[in-house]
This record gives sequence, structure tokens and C-alpha cells, in this order.
Amino acid sequence: MSTLKDVCLQEVFRIYSHGSISYADFLVLFEFCQGRQVVVELGTCTGSTTWLLSFIAKKIYTYDIFEDLNLIDNEKQRCFYKENWEQTEHYFHKVFTFLHQRENICIFKSKSTDKHAIEIHNDKSIDTIFIDADHSYDGVKKDFIAWFDKVKISGIFLFHDMVQESKHNL
Repeated sequence: MSTLKDVCLQEVFRIYSHGSISYADFLVLFEFCQGRQVVVELGTCTGSTTWLLSFIAKKIYTYDIFEDLNLIDNEKQRCFYKENWEQTEHYFHKVFTFLHQRENICIFKSKSTDKHAIEIHNDKSIDTIFIDADHSYDGVKKDFIAWFDKVKISGIFLFHDMVQESKHNL
């Protein structure tokens, strides 16, 4: 008989067409998101991680700028994403259509530090936040500061990826 973890892992490999989730990433997400009431994901990308989270947590809120690449503050990241994602037409629509199949996902086209996005959540209401949006040191720091008060005292902050040229190496 398959465990929930096995089923989720099979689902990850079935749908993951792009992204950088590894088995170790999956185990961390499973450990710190399983059974949580509210999980916030900053940086939706293709929605694959969001899809996984929807099987193990009660409610997922995910935020991304999608094709609005001019909202990226860091010039190197903006250039990278323009080279790799700008040609993707109707990107938000595709991801929204994919994720809309799951009733426990709320998807927002928004910058992760947008005041209105953050205000959707009450203070101390988030169980786990997965920060995977702006991969620069300053971007991650801004996300952490912007969302800090929204996470429960017993809540978890998870961070993914780092920018190699950063002197801070997250």
C-alpha cells in the first residue's frame, strides 16, 4: 500500500516539466507542509510545487508576477527571466487553468511584496511560507520582512534556491 508521501512523490515526477525541485526539496516540503492549515508560496513558476502542496496542506495561497517581468527589481534576474520566459504567451492563464483543478489553491498574479497581497492574510495566520520568488539576497530579505508578521509564532519559513553571484549566498 502506498503512503501519502509515495503518492505525492509520484505526482511530483508526473507533472514536473520545468523547475528545480529535487527529492531532498520534496522531503523538506512534505515535512513542513503536511497537515498545515495555511501555506503561502511566493514564486509559483509553472505551478508544479503548488500542485504538490495542494495534496498535503489544507489551503495554499500562491503569488507570482508571471509574465510581468518588468516588476523584477534585480536587473540580472530580470534579464535572465526575459531570456527564458518572455516568449511564453498567456503564461498566467496556463498556470491558472492547471492549478484551478484543485479547490484548495488560491493563485494571485502579484508581486510577492505587494501590500495588497500581504494584507489578504491576518497577522500570525500562516503556518508555513515557502519563499521562492526573487532569488536575489535583497529580494529574499524583502519577502522575509514583508511576510514576517503574517506567520504564526510556531510557523515555518522555507527558502529555495540562491543566486550564485550574491556575496551573501543564501
